[in-house]
Formats: sequence, C-alpha cells, structure tokens
Amino acid sequence: AALRKIDNLPAAGSLLEIGCSSGYYSEVLEVNGLPFRYHGCDYSDAFIEMARRIYPALSFDVEDATRLSYQDNAYDVVVSGCCLLHIADYEAAIAESARVAKDYVIFHRTPIVYGEPTKYFRKQAYGVETMEIHFSEPELLDSFRVHGLEVLATFTLNENADPRDSSKGNANRTYLCR
Repeated sequence: AALRKIDNLPAAGSLLEIGCSSGYYSEVLEVNGLPFRYHGCDYSDAFIEMARRIYPALSFDVEDATRLSYQDNAYDVVVSGCCLLHIADYEAAIAESARVAKDYVIFHRTPIVYGEPTKYFRKQAYGVETMEIHFSEPELLDSFRVHGLEVLATFTLNENADPRDSSKGNANRTYLCR
C-alpha cells in the first residue's frame, strides 16, 4: 500500500530492503505487480545465506543499518523492513536510510506508543536475547524530520487503545517518507 501511494514511481526503479531476512518481500513485490529491481540487506549472516539460496538471481548483502556501504542516493526507494525496533542507534539507521534513498523511505511495521516516552524491552527472538524499541510517535516523527524526511502517508497496521485512557496505547505503523 505504501509503494502504491507513491506518485510517478519509476518503471523498474531500484529498491533496497534493509532488514530483508530471507528476502521474501521480493516475492510480495512481484505478486503485487511492482516491478522494482530488488536488493536486500540484513545484519544476519544466516538470513543472507538463506536469501541467497532461495533467490539466487537477486542481490543480497550483509550490512549494518547504521553504517551502510551503499553510495548516497543509490536507490529510488529504501524500505526499512521491521528492523528499526531492534537497532539501539536507530537515529543512525534513520540517517543512513535517508542518505542512500534517492526519493523515498518506507519504515515498515514500526511499533509506537501513545502518551509515553520511547520504551525499550528485552526479549527472546530467533533463539537469542534481543532488544525491542517501541517508539514515542512524536519523538520518531521528529527523528524523521531531523534527517530530512517528510512523512507523506501513515498506515496503521494494528492498534490498541487503553480503554481507561484513550491517549495511551500502542500501534504498529508504516510510514512513507520523501
């Protein structure tokens, strides 16, 4: 939905997915008739090995989202795919996403909290202890602005409001930025 919201998408434009896991979103793009030249990267060597086995015709790299090796303006669209929540230095990851994007950045499946500051959690994921961040939406939107990103559209994937106080709750959102 976020990609379809972009006016004048270049035919066969380039798309980088940060946090690509096994690269399965390349199939989502194809099934939805979105003809991007897909490139994926992930912090996990194991995920990238899997992606290369499953999709040998596509390009995948092991990358740190806070220090990407790609050139400035290298991709028409950059999708940060549900990984910002696991990056301690998320400000650097936002800056890097903006730097390598020519036109648009999508922060997909981003957990936010209402009426509270950004929260940090520890949890088990993929067999290891990891951190998960639930962002204060105003703080997150400020971070986007600081790094030169303008939010064009917001998509709420799910939402839970506190029944006793509607100013408190949480949601998962996708942000389309220019």
